[in-house]
Amino acid sequence: TEFEPIPGSKEAVQKLSDMGHDIYIASTAPWNNPNAWTQKRLWIEKHFPSLKRKVTLTHHKNLLIGDILIDDSTYRGQKDFKGTFIHFKPEEGIGWNFCIETVDLLKNFGAMVEELSNTTSNNEKKEILEKHGTGCPELLKLMEYIYSDYKKYYVTSSNCKKKNELCHQHYLGDLFTMLDNL
Repeated sequence: TEFEPIPGSKEAVQKLSDMGHDIYIASTAPWNNPNAWTQKRLWIEKHFPSLKRKVTLTHHKNLLIGDILIDDSTYRGQKDFKGTFIHFKPEEGIGWNFCIETVDLLKNFGAMVEELSNTTSNNEKKEILEKHGTGCPELLKLMEYIYSDYKKYYVTSSNCKKKNELCHQHYLGDLFTMLDNL
């Protein structure tokens, strides 16, 4: 049976490539069917020809080297990957658009951190934060919690104990709502 690529995957690979990322495919094939390894490589050549020489077949994705791993499972070492692991779950809203936005956010965040590290001037740091935060309210909110003396001192162990329901693993609000409520 010939499988089709996951909808949106070809476009996502192209967008990530256009953003300047060096993309590789890491996949798993069954041990008891050696022909599946060849079939998988041929399938990749057919559907993603630019990646035909950028394929790794492994059952140990924790051994991969890279910045970001996007994968739809967690039982082959993905959680132990040394970079950022994005668990691809389109049924939960973590599809290709989310992955692309997250990769872009991480790239911008990395550039911002590097620029912030290269200056000691508070005025320059403020300009850098404003430059990188434009169009990214989540990043601005994160920086507010990191740098605002008023906000950062309310995230204490005593406040977390007093408001235990906010820090419980089953808390349904988002991170920033939880921090605001502390």
